[in-house]
Amino acid sequence: MEAELNKRIGTLFIILGLMLALVGCTEESMFNAENIALDITDKVMKEALDGAKEVYQSTKDELNKQLDREGEKENNTSDIEKHQKGIVTRVVDGDTLIVKIDGVEERVRLIGVNTPESVGKYKDNPQPFGKEASNFTKSQLEGKTVYLQSDVGDRDKYNRLLRYVWISKPNKLMIREKMFNAILVKEGFANTMSIPPNITYQDLFLELEREAKDSNKGLWNLN
Repeated sequence: MEAELNKRIGTLFIILGLMLALVGCTEESMFNAENIALDITDKVMKEALDGAKEVYQSTKDELNKQLDREGEKENNTSDIEKHQKGIVTRVVDGDTLIVKIDGVEERVRLIGVNTPESVGKYKDNPQPFGKEASNFTKSQLEGKTVYLQSDVGDRDKYNRLLRYVWISKPNKLMIREKMFNAILVKEGFANTMSIPPNITYQDLFLELEREAKDSNKGLWNLN
């Protein structure tokens, strides 16, 4: 902007010199030339100021857009207000984990989903696709850091924590890819099992289950 202004002022003095050469250097012609020069200078300065205002407004608008984008990113994670961080020390079966949280091991039951049974009384005779579901959960979570999101109810009648388990920090735009409950249903390792009041993602789980059925994934491909 400063370079452009200097260029215009330089041009102004060239024009002024030519005018003086044409009209002669009488007092009157000098006065007229000075007035013309002042008018041109005012015009140049006004154009420069208008240009500066445009640059300022453009920069301000872009900064506001950037702040809005950053705010949106923050909302995507902060809208899930409370979550705990833990390490999966053992996978019990497809939908039940042992997670160490702040040094204490807790049994965690995944909310809203149910995998075929493969432990307890089913240990020697697992339900169809039970072993596959259990092995999938082990391969994805055992020894890994997870993020636990609660719903309305905190524990079930067996004193297990009821949680949505995320493989990265909770983000509502990445549920299908980052929430393990959703992944189990999407890949056909679990069916939906929503028990009030913990039904925040019930509609999404049902949608994922329909997609898995339509694609004959996992347990939906059993004869």
